[in-house]
Amino acid sequence: MKKYFAVKVLAIIFAAIVSAPLLRAQSYRGFFDPCIMFNVANSSSEWKPSDMLAGKIMLGFTTTHGVQVAQRLFVGAGTGVLFSETNPRIPLFAEARYDFFGKHNSAANLFVSLRLGYELGLSSINGGDYWEDESNAGYADATGRSGFYYQPTIGVRIRTSRLCGINIGLSYIPTYWKVEPQNYNYDDSHKLSPENITLGSLSLNIGLDF
Repeated sequence: MKKYFAVKVLAIIFAAIVSAPLLRAQSYRGFFDPCIMFNVANSSSEWKPSDMLAGKIMLGFTTTHGVQVAQRLFVGAGTGVLFSETNPRIPLFAEARYDFFGKHNSAANLFVSLRLGYELGLSSINGGDYWEDESNAGYADATGRSGFYYQPTIGVRIRTSRLCGINIGLSYIPTYWKVEPQNYNYDDSHKLSPENITLGSLSLNIGLDF
């Protein structure tokens, strides 16, 4: 079921991206957003091996293409690559963006946006960081998992020309992991099983629209 859902999302997004340049020039908008992400919270796990992911930095970029359907409202679809260590995570999403003040091409503008889609988790951290608690100690491997992708953003756009602008935004993005502890040093009765966890990440985005 998950595979079929991912294929459907990919097909819709691919069709939107391919058709975007064929739209009227005055309606089309594109975005390219490099980002840096900080893992800041663990929403589910209660044990030390998962803590090795907190504080990790991810780099990446996304690109979105679509139409300005009204003076303040943009809708589109996109994809990108987020790098954890050296391994990629690939989001596929639809996006809606609202500009607060007048036309979207004002000299300066505040905006909010929301992306919804699916994230392909291809990343892994092998032989991860050392961890220790009162019962066990050792190393843990973390493998990226796929899951529901959502990214709310608030930011500011600064116009640089008639058609282009710089966008600075702050986002929240979830990331999904499977953590497997290794190399136990203490009582085997306290062995920990692999655990699926979700981390919350803050993302700083600085990009261009055109």
